[in-house]
This record gives sequence, C-alpha cells and structure tokens, in this order.
Amino acid sequence: MLRPHGGIMLFFPTDLRNWSEGLAKKLSKKKAGSKKKTKAKATTKKASTKKASGKASKRTRKSDKSAEKSSKAATKVKSKAKSKAKSKATTKLKSKASKAKSDKTETAKSKTTKADAGKSKVKASKAASSKKKLAIASKPRGKIYRREVARSDQAQERIGPLSDSALRKVKTGLTRQNLAEFKQMLLERRALILGDVESMRKESQGSNDAGDLSHVPMHMADAGTDAYEQEFTLGLIEIDQKLLEAINDALERIQNRTYGVCIDTGKPISRARLEFKPWAKYSIDTARKKERLGQI
Repeated sequence: MLRPHGGIMLFFPTDLRNWSEGLAKKLSKKKAGSKKKTKAKATTKKASTKKASGKASKRTRKSDKSAEKSSKAATKVKSKAKSKAKSKATTKLKSKASKAKSDKTETAKSKTTKADAGKSKVKASKAASSKKKLAIASKPRGKIYRREVARSDQAQERIGPLSDSALRKVKTGLTRQNLAEFKQMLLERRALILGDVESMRKESQGSNDAGDLSHVPMHMADAGTDAYEQEFTLGLIEIDQKLLEAINDALERIQNRTYGVCIDTGKPISRARLEFKPWAKYSIDTARKKERLGQI
C-alpha cells in the first residue's frame, strides 16, 4: 500500500510486490482477451472466406451447368440443322431423279410417236403412189399415155452411155492446148505402165524357168512363197492392163472430141478431176453412184 509520509507517498516492499503482481495479472488478462478477440476475428474471417468460397464454387458449378446446357442445346440445334439439310438434299436428289426418269419416258414416247408418224406417212405415200399407178393403168391410151411412154423410153435410154454426137455438143471449156497437155500426160503414163508390165512379165517368166531347170529339191515354204509372188505379180499385171485400156479409151475420146464429158450424164468433168485422173470418163457423182452399186 502507499503510505503518505510528510506529503510524500512511500512504497514498501510488500506493497510493491502486490502491486506488481496485480499489474501483471491485469496485463495477462488483457493479453488473453486480446488473443481471444484475435482468434474470434480469425475464425470469423475463416468462416466468411469459407462462405465466400462456397458461394463462388456454387456460382462456378451453376455457370458450368449453364454452359453444359447451352452446349447441349447448341449441339441439338446443329444436329437438327444437319438432319434438315440432309433431308432437303435427299428430297432434291429424289426430285431430280424423278424428273430425269419422267424426261426419259417423255423422250421415249415422243420418239415412238415420231416413228409411228413416219411409218404412217410412208404407208400413206405408198398407198397414194399405188393409187396413181392404178389410175394411170385404168386410163385409156390416148395422147397423154403416149407422152408418158415416150418420156419413160427416153429416160431408159439416158441410163446407158451417150452417143458421140451428143457428147460433142457439150461445152467443157477445154482448149486445144489443154487437150494437148492431157494427151501428153496420158502418153507418159502409158509408157511407164508398159515398162512396168514388161519387167514384171520377165521376172515371172524367169522364176518359172529357174524352177523348171533346177534339179535341186525345193522346200515347201519356198515353193509357197514363189507361188504367192507369181500370183501377186499377175494381179498387178491385170490392174495395169485395165489402166492401159482406160488410157487408150481416153486417147480415143480426145481424137473424137468427146474428152472431158461424162459418158452417162453428159455433164462436163471438173478440171481438178481430170488433172488427178486424166483417164476419167465419169463425173465424181456418177462414179460414186456406180461404186455404191458395184458397177465399177
């Protein structure tokens, strides 16, 4: 305790101990209270952080769920769009196939109808021609009938070669100089062919003489080749002889002044054809017709 002593407070040892002990207890109590307060604050902070983290986790879960839902919805929409597109494509292909089939059927029908129409026209024309023939046959033999007979006779006569007098009347446009040039060409060609024919004949005769004179036995293959060569040369000789006949006929036509005219139709032969084939006696059209009929 404090004791006053002449206006001065004096402390005794016992009192000082007690006072220090009490002060120490108070300080310890204050420290304990502060520690409790700090602990309480820490616990409250932890609880708040836990709550905040729980709320955040809940929010993240909710956001994840919403994202999953949105992704599922998007995939559903995409799948629906794909299915719709596929269905549209299939429908388009089916429609195109059906259109193509319908077009084919229509074209086939049109072709059949055209063919039927052509057949009917041919039948009608044949029937009309037969009726005309019957009518002509049933008519009396008057002036009209005689004219028709005369025309048919003239047409039959024109089918064969024309006479020299008729051919001389045709104007070919060839001058004397042109005729002399063609004559020279024909003579040169005839000389070449005659030389070839003579050489081929000599070769064939020489091979025959050698085969007859030789007493050495010959192989069958060699004999066959010799026979083939002989036949080939004989064929060439025949072709050259026909060409010689055509050249001689052309020279005769030059002398008779009927050269350059088709002997069947009486039309002039073109200059280009004569230059390419100076022994030609038919025009290009009549020659093609005769080749089709097998007359050349």
